[in-house]
Amino acid sequence: RNYPATVGVLGDARSALQLINEKLRDVRGQENGIAAGIAELRQKVWGYCQDRAPEGVELVQTLRKALPRETIIVSDLTVAAYWCRRLLDIYEPRTNIYPWGFCTLGFGLPAAIGAKVARPDRPVVVLCGDGGFLFNCQELAAAVQLGLPIVALVFNDSAYGVLRPQQEARYGAAHEVDLVNPDFMGLAGAFGVDGCRVESVEQLGPAVTKAIEADRSALIELPGTLPWPIMEPSARMFEAEQ
Repeated sequence: RNYPATVGVLGDARSALQLINEKLRDVRGQENGIAAGIAELRQKVWGYCQDRAPEGVELVQTLRKALPRETIIVSDLTVAAYWCRRLLDIYEPRTNIYPWGFCTLGFGLPAAIGAKVARPDRPVVVLCGDGGFLFNCQELAAAVQLGLPIVALVFNDSAYGVLRPQQEARYGAAHEVDLVNPDFMGLAGAFGVDGCRVESVEQLGPAVTKAIEADRSALIELPGTLPWPIMEPSARMFEAEQ
């Protein structure tokens, strides 16, 4: 699309932007209340989710505490990633990678390997469900072969956990979403990566920290079911409050 220019600037892009930046250094932005409004909205969304699904909020808080600030977080299609997309604080550009619309099962592990190739100096953690992980679990071999330490978190509910609530909401029942999974710890050992099974979100944080500090590829499995994220649009929520 073409947009009409309010102010036209003709010049070399690099030189012009450098001059503009120099002029802007001493210019303070106008306080229009937007930042305060965003902060208030964030608090309301957090409170809304905490009241209705505290387990999801606990997961996000646990991961953010365990992950170094510069960690690159890659998400596959999984309920845990839905929660993180909504609530997880991201501190630096290009450190939150996920398929747009969460429409691609199996995206996470290969994308995490690519992220580690691009930024070997940063920790890379990938969030997967058991179903999505099995689409491309063989790529663990590539991570080991290339010496690329990544940490794969596998949230194992023995199902396509994103599809189940969607089918139940739309059709009243779920069909063909249950899975028979391999022993993920045995799978990790077969590929030569560290394996760790935790039994709760509380145990997940220390396991993630330990795996990152070890600087080796690792697979961490958390069995169980996470609550479906609270996805009600904020505008509708606040309209109802009025």
